[in-house]
Amino acid sequence: MKSFSISTILAGAAHLISIPTGLILLIFPIILTTEIISDDKGFTQSIQSYQTLLESNFSLSLPIIVFPWIISGVCLISNLMVTQNTSNNSIRLRWKTYTWGSVLLMGIYIFLSPTGQYYIPVGLLLLLSIIIKR
Repeated sequence: MKSFSISTILAGAAHLISIPTGLILLIFPIILTTEIISDDKGFTQSIQSYQTLLESNFSLSLPIIVFPWIISGVCLISNLMVTQNTSNNSIRLRWKTYTWGSVLLMGIYIFLSPTGQYYIPVGLLLLLSIIIKR
């Protein structure tokens, strides 16, 4: 049986964490929204409530959930391919750049997405996996 490196295990853990995180965003009302009840002559009444991802961003909910899962999967596969014994260093460097690119995309997603804060553990595990792999 083949043993996996620590960086591959960390990338796999990040991939496994990204799946339940998306499901939690679908099921539990976590996203704070404000609904205006009446706007009458300078007096505005509003209600703040929590909604699920489907209720707040119905058209964008699937890409918001699937994107981190795909990015962590790319990092996991490229991490596995770097460990293959190939004589060509340019192929290994290509797989390493895929890993670095996926971590960069995950960092941008965490920074720009409204639900990115929930994927911070995934991003940290992916970053840790490339730091260990170098």
